[in-house]
Amino acid sequence: MVLISFSVLRKKIVSGEKKQTIRLLRTQWKRVLAQFTAGKKIDLQLYWKSRTPQRALLREEPLKNIYPKYLREITEQEAKQDGFSDLTSLLLWFKRTYKSTNFNEQQVAIIQW
Repeated sequence: MVLISFSVLRKKIVSGEKKQTIRLLRTQWKRVLAQFTAGKKIDLQLYWKSRTPQRALLREEPLKNIYPKYLREITEQEAKQDGFSDLTSLLLWFKRTYKSTNFNEQQVAIIQW
Protein backbone atom coordinates (compact mmCIF):
# COMPACT_ATOMS: atom_id res chain seq x y z
CA MET A 1 0.00 0.00 0.00
CA VAL A 2 1.35 3.41 -1.01
CA LEU A 3 0.09 6.57 0.67
CA ILE A 4 -0.44 9.75 -1.37
CA SER A 5 -1.28 12.96 0.46
CA PHE A 6 -3.24 15.83 -1.10
CA SER A 7 -3.82 19.41 0.00
CA VAL A 8 -5.82 20.61 -3.04
CA LEU A 9 -8.69 19.28 -5.17
CA ARG A 10 -10.35 17.27 -2.39
CA LYS A 11 -13.84 17.29 -3.97
CA LYS A 12 -12.49 15.96 -7.27
CA ILE A 13 -10.69 13.12 -5.48
CA VAL A 14 -13.71 12.15 -3.37
CA SER A 15 -16.08 12.26 -6.37
CA GLY A 16 -13.72 10.15 -8.48
CA GLU A 17 -13.34 12.91 -11.08
CA LYS A 18 -9.60 13.14 -10.33
CA LYS A 19 -7.94 9.85 -11.25
CA GLN A 20 -4.29 10.82 -11.42
CA THR A 21 -1.63 12.94 -9.79
CA ILE A 22 1.66 14.34 -11.04
CA ARG A 23 4.52 14.23 -8.52
CA LEU A 24 8.22 14.99 -8.68
CA LEU A 25 10.06 11.78 -9.52
CA ARG A 26 11.72 11.25 -6.16
CA THR A 27 12.96 8.05 -4.53
CA GLN A 28 9.50 6.82 -3.44
CA TRP A 29 8.07 7.09 -6.96
CA LYS A 30 11.15 5.56 -8.57
CA ARG A 31 10.64 2.53 -6.30
CA VAL A 32 6.93 2.30 -7.12
CA LEU A 33 7.70 2.66 -10.84
CA ALA A 34 10.23 -0.19 -10.68
CA GLN A 35 7.82 -2.46 -8.77
CA PHE A 36 4.92 -1.68 -11.12
CA THR A 37 7.09 -2.27 -14.19
CA ALA A 38 8.12 -5.62 -12.70
CA GLY A 39 4.45 -6.60 -12.53
CA LYS A 40 3.71 -6.04 -8.85
CA LYS A 41 0.12 -5.11 -7.95
CA ILE A 42 0.15 -1.87 -5.95
CA ASP A 43 -2.71 -0.29 -4.02
CA LEU A 44 -2.90 3.41 -3.25
CA GLN A 45 -4.32 5.15 -0.20
CA LEU A 46 -5.36 8.70 -1.08
CA TYR A 47 -5.27 10.91 2.01
CA TRP A 48 -6.25 14.48 2.67
CA LYS A 49 -3.47 16.36 4.50
CA SER A 50 -1.86 13.21 5.90
CA ARG A 51 0.55 15.00 8.26
CA THR A 52 -1.99 17.27 9.92
CA PRO A 53 -4.86 16.97 12.39
CA GLN A 54 -7.22 17.20 9.35
CA ARG A 55 -5.90 13.83 8.10
CA ALA A 56 -8.62 11.80 6.35
CA LEU A 57 -8.58 8.77 4.08
CA LEU A 58 -10.41 9.79 0.91
CA ARG A 59 -10.13 6.66 -1.25
CA GLU A 60 -8.29 3.39 -1.72
CA GLU A 61 -7.58 2.56 -5.35
CA PRO A 62 -5.40 0.15 -7.32
CA LEU A 63 -2.51 1.72 -9.23
CA LYS A 64 -3.43 1.48 -12.93
CA ASN A 65 -0.35 3.15 -14.41
CA ILE A 66 2.73 5.14 -13.51
CA TYR A 67 5.17 6.66 -15.97
CA PRO A 68 7.97 9.21 -15.89
CA LYS A 69 8.09 12.39 -17.94
CA TYR A 70 9.87 15.73 -17.88
CA LEU A 71 7.70 18.53 -16.52
CA ARG A 72 8.24 20.49 -19.73
CA GLU A 73 6.60 17.61 -21.66
CA ILE A 74 3.32 17.59 -19.72
CA THR A 75 0.34 18.10 -22.02
CA GLU A 76 -2.81 20.15 -21.58
CA GLN A 77 -4.79 16.90 -21.35
CA GLU A 78 -2.54 15.51 -18.57
CA ALA A 79 -2.94 18.77 -16.61
CA LYS A 80 -6.73 18.58 -16.91
CA GLN A 81 -6.74 14.89 -15.90
CA ASP A 82 -4.81 15.98 -12.82
CA GLY A 83 -7.70 18.27 -11.88
CA PHE A 84 -6.31 21.62 -13.02
CA SER A 85 -8.22 23.88 -15.40
CA ASP A 86 -5.29 24.05 -17.80
CA LEU A 87 -1.57 23.42 -18.21
CA THR A 88 -0.63 26.94 -17.08
CA SER A 89 -2.43 26.44 -13.74
CA LEU A 90 -0.58 23.17 -13.12
CA LEU A 91 2.81 24.68 -13.97
CA LEU A 92 2.18 27.70 -11.73
CA TRP A 93 1.25 25.35 -8.88
CA PHE A 94 4.50 23.41 -9.37
CA LYS A 95 6.54 26.63 -9.45
CA ARG A 96 4.95 27.96 -6.24
CA THR A 97 5.20 24.62 -4.45
CA TYR A 98 8.70 23.49 -5.36
CA LYS A 99 10.52 26.76 -6.20
CA SER A 100 13.10 24.99 -8.36
CA THR A 101 15.70 26.91 -10.35
CA ASN A 102 15.80 24.26 -13.10
CA PHE A 103 12.04 23.83 -13.12
CA ASN A 104 11.64 22.58 -16.72
CA GLU A 105 14.33 19.92 -16.23
CA GLN A 106 12.46 18.26 -13.37
CA GLN A 107 11.26 14.72 -13.96
CA VAL A 108 7.81 13.84 -12.69
CA ALA A 109 5.82 10.66 -12.23
CA ILE A 110 2.30 10.55 -13.62
CA ILE A 111 0.38 8.26 -11.27
CA GLN A 112 -3.03 6.97 -12.36
CA TRP A 113 -5.65 5.03 -10.43
